Amino acid sequence: MKTKGESANFIIIAGKPMNEEIVSYGPFVLSSEEQLDQTFEDFQDGKNGFENAPGWKSEIRKLAQKNPL
Repeated sequence: MKTKGESANFIIIAGKPMNEEIVSYGPFVLSSEEQLDQTFEDFQDGKNGFENAPGWKSEIRKLAQKNPL
């Protein structure tokens, strides 16, 4: 990977395996399909930590467009 003259920083995170089943979809990682279903429902309804989710727009896309790889 080239940085075109700019420095690059990396973070490596490691830990012991938890030996627990996980399910994931998109950005969500949980312990069961039921929890995943509830999380999507909460996200869509804007509740339980997702109160500002409806109508929220990410700024990441704008940053990526300004700084393509």
